[in-house]
Amino acid sequence: MGIARTWPAIEDQDEIRECEALFFDSIERAERAIFIENQYLTATRLAERLARRMRENPKLEVVIISPRAPRSWLEGQTMRASLSRFMYPLRDLELRDRVALLYPQVRADGRASAIMVHSKTMIVDDVLLRVGSANLNNRSLGLDTECDLAFEAKTPDQRQAIVRLRDRMLGHFCGAEPEEVAASLFRTGSLIATARSLRRGGHSLEPIDFDGATHVSLSALAIVADPERPIVPPPVLQSLIGKRPRAQPVRRFAKVIGIGLAIVSLILAWRFTAVADRRHGGCVRPLAGLRIGWHRSNRKCGRNVWGRNRHGPPCHRDHRGSAG
Repeated sequence: MGIARTWPAIEDQDEIRECEALFFDSIERAERAIFIENQYLTATRLAERLARRMRENPKLEVVIISPRAPRSWLEGQTMRASLSRFMYPLRDLELRDRVALLYPQVRADGRASAIMVHSKTMIVDDVLLRVGSANLNNRSLGLDTECDLAFEAKTPDQRQAIVRLRDRMLGHFCGAEPEEVAASLFRTGSLIATARSLRRGGHSLEPIDFDGATHVSLSALAIVADPERPIVPPPVLQSLIGKRPRAQPVRRFAKVIGIGLAIVSLILAWRFTAVADRRHGGCVRPLAGLRIGWHRSNRKCGRNVWGRNRHGPPCHRDHRGSAG
C-alpha cells in the first residue's frame, strides 16, 4: 500500500506531485483494462499518455465513468469545456473503439435520471487499486492539496480481490451482481462491451456527449479556474497590493497565549476581587446560557474549516459544543 500526494509550491514549501506520477506510472503498466471513476477530466497530458500506451498495446481498453453534465454554469465553462480537449487524443480512429466515456443512468416510470459521480477511483488490470481525492484535472496535479491511497496486488488472492471489486463497482451502475459482470467479461472478453450491454432494473451506463471531438481552445476563465500550478501575480500587481505576508507562527502562538491569560485573569477577578461583590448589584449581568458553537473539519490533507458562534453565520455542519 502506498500514499500519493499533491501539494502546491507555496512560499518555502516545495511542490509535491506524487498523484501525477502515480497516474503516469499506472498507465504505463496497464496491459488489458483500465477502469476509472472520476468527476473532472481536463488534464490533457494524462490523456496523451493514455493514448500513447493504447497504441503501444492494442489489447488495452479504457472505461471512464463520469457525470453526464455540469452542475453549474461556472463548472460548464471551466471543467466541462475542457472535456473535448481531454478526449481529443483518444478519438483517433485507431483508439476510439477501445475507449468508452459513460455516465450512470436510472430509468423508472418512463423517466430517466443521470446519477452524479463524485468518486475518484482507478483500477488497472488486476494489479492496482487507487482511491482518493485527486481528479483527472490540472488542479489535482499541482494546485490543490490531494491524497490518494494505492494498493498493489502481490498474491493471487489479492489480484482476485481487486477484480471482484471492479466487477462489483461496474455492476453497481448496471444493476448487476459481480457474478454477472464476471460472466459477461468471460463471454465477451471486453470491459467496454460488458459496460454497455448490462442493464438490470432500469440501471445502465450511457455514452456521454462531450460536444464533439474537435480540439477547442480554452477560454480565459478555464485557464484561471484549472491551472497546473499556483498563479503568481505579475510584478505590476504585486507593486500595488504587495506580496503575501509570511506566516509568523511564534507571533500567532503568543497571541493565543495572551488571550488565554486575559480570560484567566477575568475569571480570577470575577471570583476574588471587588467585581464579585458587584454581581448582585445589577452593575454586571452574568451571561448565563451562552453557547459557543465550533467544529473543525479536515478537508484534503490539512485544510481546516472553522464554524462560528451560533448567533453568527451558520456553520456548514451543525456540530456545536458548549462552554462556560
